[in-house]
Amino acid sequence: MTDAERLSAETPIEAVRARLASDEAAAALSVDDLLIASEIAYVSRDLVTSVRAMTLLVARAPESAPFHHRLAILLFESGDAAGAAASAALAVRHDPALEPAHDLLVQARLQAGDIEGAISAAEARATLCVPSQAGQLQMARLLVQANRVEEALQAVHSVNDGGAPTEESLLMEIELAYRSGDLHAASNAAARAARLWPDAAAPRDKLARILFELSHHGRAIPLLLRLREEQPDDASVCHLLAASYASMGKNRLALDAILEALRIDPGNGEYLYMAGALSNRLGERDQGILYLRQAVAAAPDKAEIHVELAHALAHANEDEEAVEVIDRASQLAPASTSVRDLRLFLLAKRSGREPVAPAGGSGLFPPMPRAPWRDRPPRPPSRLGAIGEQLLTQARVLTALVLRDFRHRTAQGRFGFLSLFIPQAINILTLGIVLSLFNGGMPPIGGHLFFFYATGVMPFYLFIHVIDHSQNLFQDNIGVLQVPVIARLDLVLAMALTELLIGFTVIVVTFGTFELISYGPRSDNHIEAVYATLAVWLFALGLGLISAVMNNLWRPWANGWMITQRFLYVASGVFFLPQSMPEWIREPLSWNPLLQCIEWFRTGFFRDYEPPWLDKSYILAVAFGTVLVGLILERALRRRMRTQ
Repeated sequence: MTDAERLSAETPIEAVRARLASDEAAAALSVDDLLIASEIAYVSRDLVTSVRAMTLLVARAPESAPFHHRLAILLFESGDAAGAAASAALAVRHDPALEPAHDLLVQARLQAGDIEGAISAAEARATLCVPSQAGQLQMARLLVQANRVEEALQAVHSVNDGGAPTEESLLMEIELAYRSGDLHAASNAAARAARLWPDAAAPRDKLARILFELSHHGRAIPLLLRLREEQPDDASVCHLLAASYASMGKNRLALDAILEALRIDPGNGEYLYMAGALSNRLGERDQGILYLRQAVAAAPDKAEIHVELAHALAHANEDEEAVEVIDRASQLAPASTSVRDLRLFLLAKRSGREPVAPAGGSGLFPPMPRAPWRDRPPRPPSRLGAIGEQLLTQARVLTALVLRDFRHRTAQGRFGFLSLFIPQAINILTLGIVLSLFNGGMPPIGGHLFFFYATGVMPFYLFIHVIDHSQNLFQDNIGVLQVPVIARLDLVLAMALTELLIGFTVIVVTFGTFELISYGPRSDNHIEAVYATLAVWLFALGLGLISAVMNNLWRPWANGWMITQRFLYVASGVFFLPQSMPEWIREPLSWNPLLQCIEWFRTGFFRDYEPPWLDKSYILAVAFGTVLVGLILERALRRRMRTQ
């Protein structure tokens, strides 16, 4: 080819097209000519010609990763995502360290709709190239698009915990933790972002909204106040501020905040509803009714707004309109018992009769004549009778909760009640088999290996089960706590009673079986084992109450308890006797109340076993002390506990 026939940067695009249109002329072009032709066509935005030139180049040099990468870029820009992905894959195959080709392969597969292929390409990039924060964030975004939220959260964690996080990465962690339901992790990430970028509004906005959902209104209010100053046109901030104030009983401040939200968004039915409800709380009935009527007009399909308006009208003695409003609410929520009861009350009130309880009649018919004795004033109950009634009610509540808990425990496995024995039987067998390899099959006391280990495992399991089932007791029974007669203490006590019944049953069946097969020593002192079991249970009840309160307020408590539980399994004499330990170890171990309880339990089965370090008064003092501390904690921190 002569110099005149070679291409240069000044060659017109028409000449380039003519050369490439002819197979013979294109074959005569050199590699440099094809590169120039591709560049001229790209500058002229003739992507078809540019792709044609690069395709010829790739055919000339099929092992060249840069040529494949360049062709992938052109195909991607021309809208051929599938072709771009194929070329980028070839570039990566020939040069695994070509990082831009990896990035393009991810983008091309993503644009082609192959999300799993894009994730595979991102994983290959992380393996074959130098790890980078941008690559990890890209992986997290892809996992989010694939709806693999937990994996995306782990990827973002590796970015934020492995180096200096960016505002984008922390905001992503907040969003992912929120979507996965871990509001405390989301609030921690938001607090970290707010500390790192104190002037950035986005982290503070996220933190305020999460604290509001966690019912930490005292911490949310200062953030919301600052956000209101920074975002004066954001009505949602004023709405959250009003709800936070209302939750803390500051109704006047709440009303001012929701009126500010209405100034920004005057037609919002939810804001009008809150303004009406707050005005009613403050005794401003006329203004409250006005807001509620506007709320009904803005959101006519919301039954709760009609109910609030009906209440306000009833207080204002506008019974006719109140009945009309509650009739509309009945049409919107026909299955609502509260709407039905209020309707019956209003109908009775409008008719001029004494409103009757929902269970006493429909309110549509005149009441039956009253018996003369019903007109007599009821005799006030005696103090002793009132206490007896309260105790009877408490006993009924605990009985119902115990039956509910017991039914739940035995319904989880296919074998029902038998499933309660299986874990402890496996533990005794495993412990006996493993430790028999180290001591020739002889227990530290007595001549029956599995019997000895059963005397350690049984009280230990009772202790652990009570505390383990207390960890999330308050969070998992929020619906039950809505019943007025049920308190948090009832839940803990009912759960502990359930475990005591199960534990006693398992102990009786296990050692009764040993007795039937004549396995183990004979003893007439089993009452000591009963006392020890009650002491273990009382100690566990106190620690369980403490754990329930602390885990509700501070989630890392559960992790700390898991570590402590493993330590107690080793240090509580489950599979050894303290007398076999050196004195410098035995002395501190003897202060372990659980070890003392297990030793007390063993004295009920081994007749001649009387450990000198056993102090029953110490056990009872610690047990009652932990119960007292648990009661004080629950009472002192009751208002700070999460309710959702």
